[in-house]
Amino acid sequence: MVMHLSSRLTWHDSGWNGCICEKPSENVYCTVHDFIRPFKDADIEDAHAGEALGELDFNLPCARDPTAFSPKGFTIEHNDPLEWRKLPSVEENVPPYSWCTSGYGRMFSSGNDSTWENNPGIQLERLKEFWDPEVIKKNHSLVFFYVNNANPMKDEPGTRILVGIGRIKEVGHQLFFGKKNKNDPDNALW
Repeated sequence: MVMHLSSRLTWHDSGWNGCICEKPSENVYCTVHDFIRPFKDADIEDAHAGEALGELDFNLPCARDPTAFSPKGFTIEHNDPLEWRKLPSVEENVPPYSWCTSGYGRMFSSGNDSTWENNPGIQLERLKEFWDPEVIKKNHSLVFFYVNNANPMKDEPGTRILVGIGRIKEVGHQLFFGKKNKNDPDNALW
């Protein structure tokens, strides 16, 4: 069985070319996302407009996406999405024509008391299943890149616009957030 992926990209005014947007302060579409809005600094981004991510000495809150169609890679620092854990961040070298995606749908909790699955063992089990090389097959699986309703073409709830299709050539290694204590379990980056 071969599975294909869909991956949401944050709107980028320069085609996900590995650079900061040409007009960051005018890109209001990215601020729809909770993981960007509180961290976006339009003044700093405007001062570095059009610069390659690999040349910056700071992380953009949208940095998971802008290299999807870029001939240049860069290094990103990932922060734990479960802020209450306060796990140390981890760096990742993102090669050209790559992006960072997550199996978010696999990380929802089955319990009623939490949105996200918090058990590291269950997280790892789900990630191994999701990224199984017999399911996501190199040179066979496709990825469909889309933007949701946060885009200048059609900004309506429920809207999805396909912006690109690619073939999976490589899948990176599973990364782990740092540990607060050496005996803590591994906490997968998802």
